[in-house]
Amino acid sequence: MTRFFRDQHVFSDLATRLPSLHARRRRLNILCVACSDGQEPYSIAMLLADLGLLASSRILGIDRREDAIRAAHAGRYPLECASDIAADRLEAYTDLHAASDSIRIRPELRSVCTFVVADAFHLPLPAHERFDLILCRNLAIYLQPEASMQLWESLVQRLEPGGLLVVGKAERPSPCTPLVRTGPCIYQRGEGAPS
Repeated sequence: MTRFFRDQHVFSDLATRLPSLHARRRRLNILCVACSDGQEPYSIAMLLADLGLLASSRILGIDRREDAIRAAHAGRYPLECASDIAADRLEAYTDLHAASDSIRIRPELRSVCTFVVADAFHLPLPAHERFDLILCRNLAIYLQPEASMQLWESLVQRLEPGGLLVVGKAERPSPCTPLVRTGPCIYQRGEGAPS
């Protein structure tokens, strides 16, 4: 299940944290794991645009389902999906297609988002690539404990020191990882944690 700005409190919290994360490296590298049809990555893109950080950011969404990735690339959604987007964002970041009762994410947001068919356990990325923000919500709860532990460990290895991991409401990363809970659903990797 996905929708735009799901768990609004998480996005409100991120709005206060992303500027300082951006200030460290003058860019943001963001990964959305199990991104479904792209509503979460595009929600992040809208938030970044609100903050004036979109142009210096990159968002990568991955999902195992080819149909979901095709939908994410297209960036077109039924009009009922728009109910979760604030009116000012809807006007600024989407185009209405009345004939098909749909909205389409504007090109400037789509241009910073890349979507790839991939498995969370086998990311098609260079070994050295790290992210300032990783969103992985409501995937680990469907895994066996051993696989869940493996997922958290692999994501932490991809997270920059000081970077943020956003998880689902019912998820708790392993206490063996160098993560500290800093808010509901948000964990931060320790600054001194080895990469």
